[in-house]
Amino acid sequence: MRRYAYHSMTAGQIQKRLLQWFDRHARVLPWRSAAARRDPYRIWVSEIMLQQTQVATVIPYYRRWLRLFPNVHALAAAKPAAVLKAWEGLGYYSRAHNLHAAAREVVRCHAGRLPADRDALLALPGIGRYTAGAILSIAFGQPEPLVDGNVARVLARLFAIRENVKSSHGQKRLWKLAGELVPAKRPGAFNESLMELGATVCTPQNPHCGACPLRVRCVARRHGEHECLPNVGRRPKSRLVRQRALLIWRNGQVLTRRRPAGGLLGGLWEFPDGDCRGVRCRVGPRIATVRHGVMQRRLDIEVFDCRWLGGEPAREERRVAWRWATSRNLQQLAFIGAHRKIIKLLSQQSRYRAAAHLDTQKPL
Repeated sequence: MRRYAYHSMTAGQIQKRLLQWFDRHARVLPWRSAAARRDPYRIWVSEIMLQQTQVATVIPYYRRWLRLFPNVHALAAAKPAAVLKAWEGLGYYSRAHNLHAAAREVVRCHAGRLPADRDALLALPGIGRYTAGAILSIAFGQPEPLVDGNVARVLARLFAIRENVKSSHGQKRLWKLAGELVPAKRPGAFNESLMELGATVCTPQNPHCGACPLRVRCVARRHGEHECLPNVGRRPKSRLVRQRALLIWRNGQVLTRRRPAGGLLGGLWEFPDGDCRGVRCRVGPRIATVRHGVMQRRLDIEVFDCRWLGGEPAREERRVAWRWATSRNLQQLAFIGAHRKIIKLLSQQSRYRAAAHLDTQKPL
């Protein structure tokens, strides 16, 4: 058994301590149920949803998703609009597009069964090295490693890795360590224990070192570096982007448009920002400013109440889908996150609903 020079602790000892800790302290989560562990599709969905998203946010989406698309065949047969609506609000919408495309490929090329082969998994849209490792180890019991943000933090502190963990060399070192640590027996549980430790104990700020099963051998803790590691490099500064949204009303309906497929937030709906050729309107007062964070951007969206004067979207505009939406439509369509905040704002303003001639018996 390999012994690590950093702290004279063998891989077997790390495995044993982490698995014992995980068996006692693992959170009860829907994708850890007995039924989920027997179904690679459920593991796959959970891993895609959990990418860059907190567990508490994912849980209701995961449960609703499985009600709508209980298996890969149901997902493959779904319309893209239904998939986007089910994902609405979860962010990083390329994950939903890729999940849908991959489901269709699994049905078409793998008889509806998620392949248990690493290369075949990596060939599917949206499945990279981490997701393949998670599926193979958790769903199929194969000793495949994985490295996500939580695992990188645990390993960087445990072994005092001071180089940038996001660099190619840092990633190579982390994956090598993860591969050396993952056991042949219970590889999925071990990988989950690493992620669980990073999520609940070895947290980014104020780690709970006293509760860590590896605390006596953690090099970063011994050297007082546990608050400094991992090294993730210089964080990019966020920039302010000012936008506007026009609420163009016509007989109680508001004009909306769908973003082109394939582009940023493709397939999602939004309110126009003023570039709708063919539609004449009178721009009224600003009724709100909505703020929304997207990655390294801070959006300030000024929302204007507008009156339709005539016209329809010009022919060259019709390559983008336009729709006069009722209050019910606004609930049925999948909107970009910032503009969902506008819809929520309107739903809270009964005075404004009445002024727009909307059906006040149904919420916006």
